[in-house]
Amino acid sequence: MTGKKYDVAVTESWKIFLLFASVVLFFFSSNFLFQLLELSFWGTLISIALSVALYYLCKKLTIQNKVLFLSKNKIEIDHKAYFYDDLISYKTQRFSGVSLKLKSKGGKTFSITCNDNFCDSLPLSRFVDDFEKRATDHPHIKKIKSFGERKTGLYISIVLTVLLCLSLGYQLIYNDEPILSSQSSLLLVSLTILWSGIEIKKIWKK
Repeated sequence: MTGKKYDVAVTESWKIFLLFASVVLFFFSSNFLFQLLELSFWGTLISIALSVALYYLCKKLTIQNKVLFLSKNKIEIDHKAYFYDDLISYKTQRFSGVSLKLKSKGGKTFSITCNDNFCDSLPLSRFVDDFEKRATDHPHIKKIKSFGERKTGLYISIVLTVLLCLSLGYQLIYNDEPILSSQSSLLLVSLTILWSGIEIKKIWKK
């Protein structure tokens, strides 16, 4: 069988959500107990340290290793075949990593994701790039553009960036001691993630 093999690490969104929820719950629970023991300052520090340790100890539980195979007429994920003739569309996302979502003629969908914050997304990114090249040989497979591949996504990102700059400029001009507000900090982080998924070349590609 001719084709190319890929060893990739993938993540599952529900496991990541469960991890963060567990860490937050652990922090507040442990901190509450320390407050009852009248260890206010040191109790909070210990709770933070234990929560961080719990996060890193359980982080590996969100990661799975998979073997992918790509050939002229199909792809295989853990030895399960998906033939190009059975696919009708696919969608890619590149926000803080990379993901690929496939849809078959029967309406079934399958997705595979790798989050940069948990593992290296480069192997999966190479697989997705190679799959897209293969998919061009099958005109019936429709590519559904993601938010980062649409002009709308680019325009929204530009507008939000301008609003952030105006907000920061206002603080610098009218505040004696300019402080980056929590809202501005949140917007700045969100914009960083947003711009990481904007694919300029694909937006203007005909």
